[in-house]
Amino acid sequence: MKNKSIAVITSVRGEDFFLEKWIAYYGAQFGRKNLYVVVDGHDQVLPEDIADVNFITIPHVQLPVVAFDKRRARMISGLANGLFNVFDIIIATDVDEYIVLDPAVGCSLANYLSNKTGHACLSSLGVDLRHNTQIEPDLEMDKPVLGQRRFAKIEAKYTKPSIAFEALQWKSGLHRVHRKSFTIDPNLYLFHLGLVDQNYVERHLEARVQNYPDWRAHANRRRSLMAEVGATPAQDADTAFAQAREMFRARRRLIHRNKPKALRGNFVVEIPERFFGIL
Repeated sequence: MKNKSIAVITSVRGEDFFLEKWIAYYGAQFGRKNLYVVVDGHDQVLPEDIADVNFITIPHVQLPVVAFDKRRARMISGLANGLFNVFDIIIATDVDEYIVLDPAVGCSLANYLSNKTGHACLSSLGVDLRHNTQIEPDLEMDKPVLGQRRFAKIEAKYTKPSIAFEALQWKSGLHRVHRKSFTIDPNLYLFHLGLVDQNYVERHLEARVQNYPDWRAHANRRRSLMAEVGATPAQDADTAFAQAREMFRARRRLIHRNKPKALRGNFVVEIPERFFGIL
């Protein structure tokens, strides 16, 4: 079967390292001409290697966290729904989020998604990769992240309906889809890399808080999350992956039934070696 046409959308402001990695990863999966980046602000400096990638620059508007996330979801939804005129599948992610097919499946991500039918959207299992500062050194930015970083926590908030097969409306933060249920695919993972290096995180958070003081509480929460993997024993990943998928399927948010409820118990895991080098 011929692969379907697939586009990938993100937005970016002040995330040069992740944007370079996002372009390299999704460009290899689907082709750079199928990547769409919304640049938040005409003051942003883009990486040098951006050939063939589609950029849309919008005026930057200073907003609180919640309002910012809602506006971004509306813009990305509008762009995605327009692109459905020429693409079969649209993927929308934050710039530090990477959808990975389990290497054990043995095919490309494009081929795997092209053979999916019967869904309005699909979710990948959310894996929040974090720097275990007790045993892991500073990240070497020019080398693959998976392998340098081996510890993560399975998270409901990153189990996001990122893969759309028809026009839809993502809600705040792209965490759910308006009036659509979600299906967690058994072989897809969303690796969130926002906490992969303590030094990078601190530089980024301090810069954000200086410009937007109302982000301070958000920054402090991210710091506490990074410390969790060093203080919690890691579980067998494949066992935890299966348990988490079943719990997310069965337990939904009370208010938003199309979002998985947060996990209870220890879901800190050590990433299996078969994933090393992918990102």
